[in-house]
Amino acid sequence: ASLDAHERALALYAAIGDKDDMVSCYMNIANIYNGMQQRVKAISYARKALEAFEAGKSYRGIGVALDVLGSTYLSASSEELTLAGILPENRFKVATEMFEKGLKAAQLSGDVGLVASFYTDFGRLNEMTGKNEIALQYFLQAQEMSRDRDNDQEAYLDNLVLTGIFYLKKLKEIAKAKQYLHEALALSKRIGRLPAQQDVQTALSDLHESGRNYDSALYYYRNAIATRDLISNEERENEISRKQLQMDFDMKEREYKEAQSLSDAKLKQQVMLAREREQELLLRKQQLEISNKEKSLQRLIFLQKQAELEAQKKTQASQLVQEHLKAEYDKKILDQQIGVQNVELVANRRLSFFLGTLAVIVLGVAVFI
Repeated sequence: ASLDAHERALALYAAIGDKDDMVSCYMNIANIYNGMQQRVKAISYARKALEAFEAGKSYRGIGVALDVLGSTYLSASSEELTLAGILPENRFKVATEMFEKGLKAAQLSGDVGLVASFYTDFGRLNEMTGKNEIALQYFLQAQEMSRDRDNDQEAYLDNLVLTGIFYLKKLKEIAKAKQYLHEALALSKRIGRLPAQQDVQTALSDLHESGRNYDSALYYYRNAIATRDLISNEERENEISRKQLQMDFDMKEREYKEAQSLSDAKLKQQVMLAREREQELLLRKQQLEISNKEKSLQRLIFLQKQAELEAQKKTQASQLVQEHLKAEYDKKILDQQIGVQNVELVANRRLSFFLGTLAVIVLGVAVFI
């Protein structure tokens, strides 16, 4: 629905010659297609936006468009890059060129948040090419730039999550990963950013699972599932708001169409295409949700079993310790009993010797008398 609204808005802005709003639509549509994993179309619209920004000499706009283009080149498949006119083997080279040019534009615009975004991009680029130490420096630099910006807490949160997961997955530094992830979890709760909160909870579950601490892994994974459900509820509420905005837009669109006397045939064709696209997106979303729920259930069952096994191991270990202590105690008692018996035996022998000696003496005295 959002894509359809933007495409119709783009047609309206083109008809009335509103170039500024057209460029904004280009960027919004590019981001929507990226969210739909349709990289070729995302690249096409981002290129249109870049061309318009360059014509208007908007440094910030140029930076934003290049940021989207470079990031899309990194995430696109080889087939998508080929369709977009880029050789797959040149992926990193072209992305680097986009980021370098975009960083200069961002610096000229004075937008610190956009500059930080490019440092994050360079971090991802170096991570993908195996240069982990260089990637870490870029991630930390991006984090520092967004740390003290009150209006950029979401960017700071994203960098915390990214850095924490990087420490966990790539550098295997558990203590550092835990530090960043817990800070990210606290911030995500404070500013109410549910998607980031879910990412952190999932990462903390992975962290504890890697340390075979299955109780904590299960705890954080259950929280991640609960947060995911909250996101679904929030999306439903947002959908109601989007429908209201859509109604407002449709009313304005009808007024414009009446003024421009658009043909009924063209209108019906647009509506039919929009409905087909909406049904296709809905089906894809439902399939993805089913797949994600199945994976979540499988992992939940796995963690529950591991937690139960860990509890059994702890119980068995405790029983072994108790049995060992009991065996030592029984041995000590037995040793004491043997010791007492030995003392009694020695005493009896001495008594027997004494009585025997006494008997001999008495017998000897009796003989002499």
